[in-house]
Amino acid sequence: MRNRVVMTDMGFVHVTSDGGTHWHQAYLSPLDEKSQGAATPKGKAYQTAGVEQTSGWWLTWTDANKIFGSLTT
Repeated sequence: MRNRVVMTDMGFVHVTSDGGTHWHQAYLSPLDEKSQGAATPKGKAYQTAGVEQTSGWWLTWTDANKIFGSLTT
């Protein structure tokens, strides 16, 4: 378990179980994962793995009782 790492960036989750030697995406079904360096087909639909990262960018108070949240998923 000591070699497991989860890393996120501006919208994607990646995991390793060997201390970073090999990385895999965690946001698609494993069946949709391409080999490292393989071309990504245009127009292909992918099945989610259920890990939708949400980022909170900004909160704006529009008045004393209302907040507008700027989020990306």
